[in-house]
Amino acid sequence: MPQADFYVLNGVRKSGRFTASITSKAWLHGNSVYIIAKDAHQAEVIDDFLWTYHDISFLPHSKIDDVDSKSPVTIGWSGSDSADADIIINLTDSVPDCVKNYKRIIEIIIDDPDEKNRGRQRYKVYRDMGFEMKNHNIDSFKDD
Repeated sequence: MPQADFYVLNGVRKSGRFTASITSKAWLHGNSVYIIAKDAHQAEVIDDFLWTYHDISFLPHSKIDDVDSKSPVTIGWSGSDSADADIIINLTDSVPDCVKNYKRIIEIIIDDPDEKNRGRQRYKVYRDMGFEMKNHNIDSFKDD
């Protein structure tokens, strides 16, 4: 059964640093990761975070349009092709069409009323699709 994890970032208004953190954890546990951003601009922002996440290292990654790359972490955006990966991190406002191809979906919800409402809608869709649902309230994470 696929799993949907919702990370609610209490008191946090941006998600870039948390996205890099959760991506790092997934990769270090041997998973390949596909991050789907809202648009190409957000994909660039995430790309920068993955390059600079740690002072002495970076997360090996590429963007979906880099056809020569076999990176364990791929960044795409709405309207781009999906990547072959174990986990998808969805940063969009809707449930991606490709969601059925993944065993685990990660949703990151910032502390914003509109974002929380959109997150609740996605939660219902995943639940209705038969995903195992998990919630994680994050109360102490440094903002971007």
